[in-house]
Amino acid sequence: MTGWRQSRAVALVAIAVFLTVQLIIPIGRYGNFEVTQRFGWQMFAGFVPAPQITVVTSDGEHPVVLDDYMAWPRADIDIVRYLPAHLCEIVPDVQSVRWETGSLEC
Repeated sequence: MTGWRQSRAVALVAIAVFLTVQLIIPIGRYGNFEVTQRFGWQMFAGFVPAPQITVVTSDGEHPVVLDDYMAWPRADIDIVRYLPAHLCEIVPDVQSVRWETGSLEC
């Protein structure tokens, strides 16, 4: 092959590999999941209602407004895995954080 044909073939192979990866990852992540998965086609399609989180301080119970901590609650992010521990660190005089299925003592 001449130089320009070889470089064109390399470019076409690189583009084909790139497009194949762009299809294989979402197809591999596609399936029946309870919660939508990151990097899948259903990543932004699922809707899971945001949990009701309450902070307990010496002044009483205060509901947490998720908009103060997140741009939008996504279905593929487990909010109760990360947010309660974060609230324990940043909320002054916090004693515990509660949600529908559990609680965390600070």
